[in-house]
Amino acid sequence: MNPKSAILTVSFGTSYAQTRQMTIEPIENLIQSEVSSYFGDHFLFYHAWTSKIILRKISERDQFFIPTVREAFQQMLFDGISQVYVQPTHILPGVENEQMIQDAMQFHSDFDSIQFGSPLLTSLEDHMHFIHSLSKQLADLSMEEAVVLMGHGTSHFCNTAYAALDYEFKDQGYSNFFVGTVEAYPGLENILRGLKKSSFHRILLMPLMVVAGDHAQNDMTGSSPDSWENILKANGFQVRSHIQGLGELSFVRQMFADHLMSIIPSESAENLPS
Repeated sequence: MNPKSAILTVSFGTSYAQTRQMTIEPIENLIQSEVSSYFGDHFLFYHAWTSKIILRKISERDQFFIPTVREAFQQMLFDGISQVYVQPTHILPGVENEQMIQDAMQFHSDFDSIQFGSPLLTSLEDHMHFIHSLSKQLADLSMEEAVVLMGHGTSHFCNTAYAALDYEFKDQGYSNFFVGTVEAYPGLENILRGLKKSSFHRILLMPLMVVAGDHAQNDMTGSSPDSWENILKANGFQVRSHIQGLGELSFVRQMFADHLMSIIPSESAENLPS
């Protein structure tokens, strides 16, 4: 059989090999496993990263090569693909996601169809599923321990999702969850105001990012006095940091796979050879 449909998984990327192997690659593997289980060998699989800085760094340092979105589409065109289903591993439908769509749609006239799955936290349903799943994952926290989630933040209007997520955690009864960003609102100073009004004395600090890369290693837990861990400690909190990208969590990987599966028409299975 010669498949004419393809799955393209698109990630921002990371220069940390270990977190790549624990986050991005397992997401890609789960997607391939689920699609193949349902559709057989009807699809070919491709991947791409969007950060040109990271791609250049790992190419020069590690001789490790990942295509850009444009390069992946050029390869699919060469391979005779006619239908493309794209699943990003982005957290929000922000700048990176929009640029990915723009890059992909430059090839719209070369393919019969190009369709896109949603980033992790796109709908209210996504938010609720994420909140309850993560809370269940961390159900063994003590009563005096709060969870601080560090997101990236963006100038894109979708940045409001971080403040919404913080509110939604508390609205759903999880008053010990606080959400902030490195580069936008709400920042750590906003979280600190809430923590100081609370009865929490201990903090579990985690990245709200698919990979535990530079931000997790430096901005969150670095030795600098202005890392989140050290600022929280300087404000009197006991802090334990969990340097784990969201891509390490099975329910997060499943959310990405479900987003992709939701855009592949079920009748595609009917086209499989008997």
